[in-house]
Amino acid sequence: MSANFRSKLSVEKSVPGFPGRLLPDLVIIDEVNGSAAIVDVCCPFENRYLALQVARQHKRDKYAPLADHLRSRGLTVTCDAIVVGALGCWDPENEKVLTHLGIPPHVRANLKRKAVSDVIRWSRDIYTEHVCNARQYKEDVVLPPIS
Repeated sequence: MSANFRSKLSVEKSVPGFPGRLLPDLVIIDEVNGSAAIVDVCCPFENRYLALQVARQHKRDKYAPLADHLRSRGLTVTCDAIVVGALGCWDPENEKVLTHLGIPPHVRANLKRKAVSDVIRWSRDIYTEHVCNARQYKEDVVLPPIS
């Protein structure tokens, strides 16, 4: 599935017509091609690679009812996760998810670098705040807009 001008992108919103309260991070619906992708991002503690696999499966299970709802509308649905460990581990399965979404290789590499860097930075800040009892960031942190 390649996101294109015919696709409808929803970010952290409920899917119209679905009775549940699920708010996946990304839902891309391409009515013309009859496909949909549900993607959620998670950042589990990575004590083993198994933790990343468990987190991915948890997201698949969590959004399975939403995937079934979209399938009932006649769409071919994929449901997956982008998993980045709390200590900066990038799950290799993320590459398949991003490729399926039509993200070019150079953009995937850039996303990987930025995601891992941000996770490490925030984990370090949380640890430092815990040990030193000193806030590492301002309360009014403004995240960049989603483009």
